[in-house]
Parts: sequence; structure tokens; C-alpha cells
Amino acid sequence: MDGGVLSIYRKLYKDANGDMDVFFQMANELPGVKSEIVEKGRVYHLIACHIYILKSYPNLQSDADHGN
Repeated sequence: MDGGVLSIYRKLYKDANGDMDVFFQMANELPGVKSEIVEKGRVYHLIACHIYILKSYPNLQSDADHGN
């Protein structure tokens, strides 16, 4: 897969030389991402603060279209 979020994370992983602690430190510097090392080498949190939908789905209607 080229482009998108997975490509960003793949590059971070390579830049961190597979060290997950370094990976999560670097991920925390990305815009719209919050990461936390809960337990070094074992437990991590990764939160996407912003989600962008890049593809339009013409058959889907918003709540506003339904009067909600």
C-alpha cells in the first residue's frame, strides 16, 4: 500500500529501526496523533485525534439529510 496512514507508520517503524519505544515517541510528534508508552517494550497507546475521510460515498446521507 502506497500513501496513507499505514505508509507513515511504516516509515516511522523503519526510522526507529524496529524499536517500538522509539516508534511511539516519534509517533507522538505527528500532527493529530497522541501516543503513550504505558510500559516500555510491552504496552502502548496510539490515538488518532483527527480522522479524515478522503473518499466520498454518494449513496450515504448525513443525519442532516434525514432531519436529525
